[in-house]
Amino acid sequence: MAKAYVQRDTAVTGKYYVETEGGGDTPAGGINYSTEEQDTGLKWVDGSEIYQTTYELENITSSTNAFSLGITIGNIPDFSTLIDGFVIGHDSSDQCSIGINLIIESGTLKCVAPYNGWSMDYLTIRYTKSE
Repeated sequence: MAKAYVQRDTAVTGKYYVETEGGGDTPAGGINYSTEEQDTGLKWVDGSEIYQTTYELENITSSTNAFSLGITIGNIPDFSTLIDGFVIGHDSSDQCSIGINLIIESGTLKCVAPYNGWSMDYLTIRYTKSE
């Protein structure tokens, strides 16, 4: 099984992409990362389909205190259960996928990060829907 790494192409676009070990452009786990909602082909423990959406975040800096990501859960049609999420972020010298805790408070997605001061570039969340 090939390993996948998230890379940041700062010299050209400043955007992130997934590079598989040995080259190639197959996304990790066969799941494409898109700002459009997609069915991952995965199932939750109750048999529900798991969906995924990636959001490009603007001007959001991480904090170890809960902070808003500017995403309203009510804007996701038929949203049911938040499964998980992760952030691609960077500081002045490094970029990485950051494990985060996600909280839904008053219909807004909030986050608690393990680091202060990182630029939060992309958020990917996985969730089920009440179809």
